[in-house]
Amino acid sequence: MPDIRVTYTGIVSFFLRLAVMAGNMAFLLVMTRSLSTDEYGAWGIIGSMLAYAVVAEVIVGYWVSREIARGKESGPAALATSGILSVGGTAAYVLLAVLVGAQSGADPYVLLLAAALVPLRYVQATLSKINLSWRPHTTSYALVVQSVLHVPLSLLLIYQLDWGIAGAVATVLAGQAACCAMLAAYAREKLRGRPDLGRARRWFRLSWVSIYPTIAAIIFRVDVLAVAALAGSVTLVASWTAVFTVAFTITHASQVATALYPRLLGGTGAAHVRDNMALFFYLGIPLAAVIIVLARPIMYALNPAYEEAHLALSILSVGMFLTALTAVLQLILEGNEDVDSGRSSGRDILGSRLFLVPTVNAVQYLGYIGALAAALLYLGGSVPDAQMLLAWACIATASRVPAVIYQYVLARRDVGLEVGASSVARYLAAAACAFGAVYLLQGGLPAAPLAELLPALLGLAAAGTAAYAAITCAIDGRARGLAAAAVRRMGRARQ
Repeated sequence: MPDIRVTYTGIVSFFLRLAVMAGNMAFLLVMTRSLSTDEYGAWGIIGSMLAYAVVAEVIVGYWVSREIARGKESGPAALATSGILSVGGTAAYVLLAVLVGAQSGADPYVLLLAAALVPLRYVQATLSKINLSWRPHTTSYALVVQSVLHVPLSLLLIYQLDWGIAGAVATVLAGQAACCAMLAAYAREKLRGRPDLGRARRWFRLSWVSIYPTIAAIIFRVDVLAVAALAGSVTLVASWTAVFTVAFTITHASQVATALYPRLLGGTGAAHVRDNMALFFYLGIPLAAVIIVLARPIMYALNPAYEEAHLALSILSVGMFLTALTAVLQLILEGNEDVDSGRSSGRDILGSRLFLVPTVNAVQYLGYIGALAAALLYLGGSVPDAQMLLAWACIATASRVPAVIYQYVLARRDVGLEVGASSVARYLAAAACAFGAVYLLQGGLPAAPLAELLPALLGLAAAGTAAYAAITCAIDGRARGLAAAAVRRMGRARQ
């Protein structure tokens, strides 16, 4: 994929994801202001169950992304196979909804409504993987359309018509359909022809390789279901879902590496690794700082009932920044791995980064779930939900540190990765100055009415970001280079 511009595509993808984030935050605001805490807790449980239901898609998505990046025409086989797998995924979701509904106290009929989302999730995931390895920026375009569509639909169905969870499901279903249509249009060149069943058979034969990385995701998603079952508190799940959803927006910083993965698979990406990592820190640090500093008014804006969760949000924001960093390191390690480019044995794959990286993630999440279960058994019922939420955030954040360190060591060994400690220190200092001032300026903001709070939040976030950009341009040559390149590109766009 020599025609993919790594830095340009990464920056475009990042800012498009900011637009996605804005739409998602608006959708979240409608949800938290319209649904009761029990209903929103049920929505959090639905999200965890959907993650389990679409696990099998990785059998297709894992291999089609690698094959298309290497010039192989796997699109038709991938889409057909994904459609077949979605039938089993839907059945698995229905069974899980019945079981979890009985254990958590959530209405099983409400949980069953979301089964309609499973088939489109399979199709969307597969189309995204196809585009990611060919035109990586197009996945962000489609997600922008999806998130923007969520806003008017949620206002109509959830806020105005008061459909509750049914309105949320209908909103997400419509957004997914629009996203799939757009992704299919972008990928149409890769979807022509008859499905090659030989490729599908190979994917299933090697499914142990593609499924193995999902073990970490399966373990990670146990947290919400474990809390719902052990603590029996849908309210605690609702607070965590709100905190996690806001903090998760920080992971969009990993989009700067969107184009790095296919370039590494194509054998031309190693020269871009250092610059891409520096770009991640430059854009990711202020994104995390905004949420950390404005955590209290953000949670109040979602719903005054969630205001006491602001400390958990600040702590988990650090954890989500580490999660984003891990995602970039994982792309580097797996993209640089070529064990599957030719004939290779199972022993070869077992000794490769394709197996080692998921193992590290699985061990990380096992430690997380073990520590969380211990905290639930020790503290559950004896402390308020706010303190349990804080402990949950601390455990989630601390569990990410060892994996980040180990994967950085691997990336340094494999591709000579250097993070540029002096530049990172300058970015951190600039963020401390810029957003420290924002923290002092917010004053009594959390108590303001929503109509005043939202513009004030946006204004403070914009002011802090502008101050950060100005400071970094003054003290860092790389930041000045990015600013100059942006100005040149805008100048050419006007011509």
